[in-house]
Amino acid sequence: MKITRQMCCQLVSISALQAAMPDVLSPFEAETVQTAKDRALGLKRDAETTAEEWHVVETAHEVLRKALSERGTHFAADTA
Repeated sequence: MKITRQMCCQLVSISALQAAMPDVLSPFEAETVQTAKDRALGLKRDAETTAEEWHVVETAHEVLRKALSERGTHFAADTA
């Protein structure tokens, strides 16, 4: 499936959350997100993903959002 602009924005959002909370995702999830983001930003309109890969990306996004919610707005100070 083609990676849409909305999906690309989601990948960038996930990457920002991941940078702020590097301990949350498994190495597999982190690598999958990074690979999909690199492909989307590099290939732009021609970027594609599989349903399986995108499922990992969406799951990673949910995990990061939950971690952000649990840590609240002070998560950066806790990891510094």
